[in-house]
Amino acid sequence: MTNTLKKYLVSNSYLVVSEGHRSDNKIDEHSVSQLLLSFSSLGFRLDEKSIKLLKRLDEFTFTRTYNESIELLKQLVGDVKHIIFYKSFPNVSNLTSLEYNFNAILHYLFSDEFSYGYMPEETSDIKKDVEEYQRSTLVTFVTKKEATIILKEKAISMLEAKNVISEENLKVLEEIYKMIPNEIIPNEIPFKVNLANYIDIITENKSEYFYNALKIVYPSLKTITDVLRVYAVFSGSDAEVNGYVNFVSLPRKVRLLFMDKLDEICSHNIYAIDEAHSKEFLFKRAFEYLHVGEYSKTHPHIYKLAYELRSKDYQTFNSKIEEYILNKDEPSLLKQLVIKPGVFARCLDRVLRFSWINTDNVINAFNDVTPLVSSNVLISLYEHFSNRNDLSKNSGRVIFYRQSFKYHTLEIPESRTEIDSCVKNRVISVILEGIKDKYKDKEKIEEVYVDPTLKEITLPTNNRNFHGGFNVLPFGSKLLVPDEIDKPVLRLFTYWQNCINGRVDIDLSVELFDEDYNFVTSLAWHNMTGGSFIDSYHSGDITTAPNGASEFIDVNIRKAKEKKIRYIVVCNSVFTGQSFEKIPNCTTGVMFRSNSGKRGKVYEAKTVETKFDLVSKQSNCEASFVFDTYENKLIYLNIPYNYSFSSVVASCRKNALSYLLQKATNKKLSLYDLILLHCKHITFTNNKSDAKYVIDKSKDSILDITNFEVISRDWI
Repeated sequence: MTNTLKKYLVSNSYLVVSEGHRSDNKIDEHSVSQLLLSFSSLGFRLDEKSIKLLKRLDEFTFTRTYNESIELLKQLVGDVKHIIFYKSFPNVSNLTSLEYNFNAILHYLFSDEFSYGYMPEETSDIKKDVEEYQRSTLVTFVTKKEATIILKEKAISMLEAKNVISEENLKVLEEIYKMIPNEIIPNEIPFKVNLANYIDIITENKSEYFYNALKIVYPSLKTITDVLRVYAVFSGSDAEVNGYVNFVSLPRKVRLLFMDKLDEICSHNIYAIDEAHSKEFLFKRAFEYLHVGEYSKTHPHIYKLAYELRSKDYQTFNSKIEEYILNKDEPSLLKQLVIKPGVFARCLDRVLRFSWINTDNVINAFNDVTPLVSSNVLISLYEHFSNRNDLSKNSGRVIFYRQSFKYHTLEIPESRTEIDSCVKNRVISVILEGIKDKYKDKEKIEEVYVDPTLKEITLPTNNRNFHGGFNVLPFGSKLLVPDEIDKPVLRLFTYWQNCINGRVDIDLSVELFDEDYNFVTSLAWHNMTGGSFIDSYHSGDITTAPNGASEFIDVNIRKAKEKKIRYIVVCNSVFTGQSFEKIPNCTTGVMFRSNSGKRGKVYEAKTVETKFDLVSKQSNCEASFVFDTYENKLIYLNIPYNYSFSSVVASCRKNALSYLLQKATNKKLSLYDLILLHCKHITFTNNKSDAKYVIDKSKDSILDITNFEVISRDWI
């Protein structure tokens, strides 16, 4: 089993018992105790089943299992040799801005000497802190056979989930498929991007596999864009078909299979031209390589579409909508919209704002088609209308969009008006009832208790940027942290190593905002004393990491709150230009420390609250976390942003992060809310002691709340 799969398993709380030759030397109780102690020092514990499994191992297998497991757990929480600039960190409050800058200049000039630490280590101020507090996370040992079954279930869940598989998990899926290629057979792949990526994995870009692979997914291709995605993957391009695709020539029998499917789709979808119009250049190129002209007699429907696209002799679905809006023709507009319920959902807000429209007629028409709108779209629509009248305090409106693995922001003038609250509430009611109806035919379950803490976990409706790691939650999820009286210091850390072919300079920073999302200041390489007014400090800017390097930032939560700093945004940027995915062992995370953070080791694994790998395909900036000092909650971001590095110190960065903050703190449908929407097949109780079943964070829960693929597949 590869190291990638072992890392994936441990991030899901599973450790695999190592294989090796067997001996008669059995382990003793002391060896198991030592393992448990080592696990505890990292903040982990084992269940009874795992302990019994370990006791049956021979000495050789146990030793190998111990060594591999400890290494995996250390990687999970980032327990490495942390080399920092100021060895006395966090006791650096006596440093002036001039001293910071002077020491930084020395480092920049002589960094090839790999010498760190320009202050003598103040060992007298760093006394060993004896704390009784210990946080532990349950992990389970499994055999290789059990691990294979778990990985198989995970792979199928990824493909059957109602969201896009992340870049990181696609690599995991590929390795699972290579290990058990004939066993990864999903019943259905709802997201066609996932279907196309699945094709990519099973064909390995080898043309001799194209025909059989296409036959496998043939019934799942419902639109001409689905077909385009598969063709793009055959051509070695991204399944999302957002950019240029260098289409390849296909064997005749594969071309014919593509043409059969395209003609079949066009024969019963008169608005297939809309899809072709939306990606006109790509479809024209694809039709050219498919030699559509040769099939004018045998495949007339796709030939007609290709001709219309080339001659621009067509009217799209959307152009008809615009025509009816221009003529203020409500009956024709609604009749047109119900043909495509998904389009109706996406333009519902706009239609409700027309002064000439009867909102009751619109809502009634939409209510009739909600069974045909996907649950993901309904959930997004619910979140939109829940935040609808909270118009931006800025003059403009910001659109977030993704392109080439980066998220961009586009500011446009705010032209929308508020929607009448009665209309808005009725729309929300229709949406929620529509979601409930989606689940009504599921298995009946009685007397279920749902833990209210699940209100802080958002739904995994978009896992595209999800990074694996320790205790990682979806975008916008909140984690209530230890009380600030006991844990008043937020300690942030980033660790990385140089690439083989060059040095790597990563900069850890925090951007401080008030409660109205207004930018206050930065604590970063360009402003090392920027946090001194809230007793917060940086460990120093390191520009190369031949033996690994770390940057830390301590933020005094209590002082920040007193100074009206509400949001602390944690960012990482690569100054030397590499993408995060190319940098070895690049991780970031959060600890909460007591005693003002001034005593004890700089890094203690068992105090790590969360940590994940930085593996995105860009370098400019990765917004990782937000800490809300007013609510004492950690908010997950884990999202790449397209900043030019020169904008790091410019006011334009304020806007992008301000809008990101608003997006992360907007009202969202939580995991708790989603479970309660299953009320037409589940009966709930508010008393845990009376419940037959529970849904919470315990091992007795009937739903593993960390298994986002299963949540997406079975509950959304």
